[in-house]
Amino acid sequence: MYNKIKLSNKTLYGYGVGNLGYGMILQALTTYFLFFGTSILKIPGSLLGIIISISVFWDAISDPIMGSISDFTKSEKFGRRHLYILIGCFGMAFFNSLLWSLNENWSTNTKAILIILIIFGVKTLSTVYVTPYLALSGELTDEYNERTKIQSIRTIFFVLGMAFTVVVGMTYFLRSTDVYPVGQLNRLGYMYLGFATSILMIASGLITYFSTKKFIPELNERIYNSLQGVKLKVIPQLKADFKELKTNRNYLLIAMAYLSTNLASAVIGSIGLHVFTYTFRLESTTIGIILGAMFLTVIISQPFWLNYSYKKDKRNAAILATFVGLTASGLFLISIIIKDFVVANPYSLIPFFMVAGFSIGGLLTFPLSMVGDTIDIEELNTGRRSEGLYYGGLTFSYKFSQAIAIFFIGILLDYTGFNPEINIQAPSTEIALGIIMVVGCFIAFGLTLVAYYKYNLSHEDIQQVRNKLKEK
Repeated sequence: MYNKIKLSNKTLYGYGVGNLGYGMILQALTTYFLFFGTSILKIPGSLLGIIISISVFWDAISDPIMGSISDFTKSEKFGRRHLYILIGCFGMAFFNSLLWSLNENWSTNTKAILIILIIFGVKTLSTVYVTPYLALSGELTDEYNERTKIQSIRTIFFVLGMAFTVVVGMTYFLRSTDVYPVGQLNRLGYMYLGFATSILMIASGLITYFSTKKFIPELNERIYNSLQGVKLKVIPQLKADFKELKTNRNYLLIAMAYLSTNLASAVIGSIGLHVFTYTFRLESTTIGIILGAMFLTVIISQPFWLNYSYKKDKRNAAILATFVGLTASGLFLISIIIKDFVVANPYSLIPFFMVAGFSIGGLLTFPLSMVGDTIDIEELNTGRRSEGLYYGGLTFSYKFSQAIAIFFIGILLDYTGFNPEINIQAPSTEIALGIIMVVGCFIAFGLTLVAYYKYNLSHEDIQQVRNKLKEK
């Protein structure tokens, strides 16, 4: 079942831009919401951590389900994926704008109930959007290196979305003013940022929809031809697909690596703003500039990672990116030790974040490309390609790691002695916040290395699989 679609650069970038709005909303939740909830809405960190982690866990378990739903969808007009891309981009934008409009003067119970309802809406619609969106990339190309290229472009737009949320968010929406010298404490800034990211989510989703809509007939033909003469019963087939997924060793290793990598990302995202604000006492513009340097490095690192993977293969490139991540964690530990120097010289953090950005550039790109290779194994064994289920399982591992990180960090915030009523925390609290971030990253990158070392699919292996599929 080989794909004859020719992907122009216009199509590649049209597909990739769909990750822009998603990256914006995801980064807003990851970077700001725990801080927004504790410092603006005055909700205890343990309560908020439980609420967010449960919603993320729901988001995670719904991904493979949504992936399977899209795998079994048949529509002449929308294909398997495009209707969900439309519904998801509008729905996620709606709930996202509501989330950042909550009023701090409402009672704690009222705020908690509304957060539960709204954040579950955001998470559900993000699943409806992103799982079919990622699965579509697996259908658009089956060429080994082009898989990495399409994921690299997707990564660039994802990082641009993250950068918008953090850099523009910090330097414009949450900038310091006479009323709010600490711009991160400006509630209206979060509301305006929520509106902006929601509008851009809709725009980017529509661009992807219309850029790839022309391929629906060809994608439908490909799927229908592969199933010609086969009568599928949804529930038995779904069970069979899950069984195949669970026995696909290399896929499980990629899912573990992706979970571990994003565990580090979730730790940084959920407690990073606390560390910047209270450990290093940075104002919003400085935070935006420092993180902007990191995001810029992620983007400009893409040609290096592409070329390195072409020469050394994806597994070796992913291992190198993980070692760079461990190096960045060590540099950040040093910055905690010399905290007083960093407070006086905040831009000394830029080298650390550039090293981190170089690592992220590889770790965001390779897993999703490697998943496409593991789906080739499924096709060889079963004759089917369950891109929705496989990519849904991958995003499950990513979001499950978020749930774990946010749950524990929400609880640990209370144990550090963090007090949202004061702008200057106790010295022990300042250090504890930074140590949580460092230890979490070391553990996460260590687990990532274990998974990548055990992964054993090479370019030659996939070429042999492709040859066998052609023979069939």
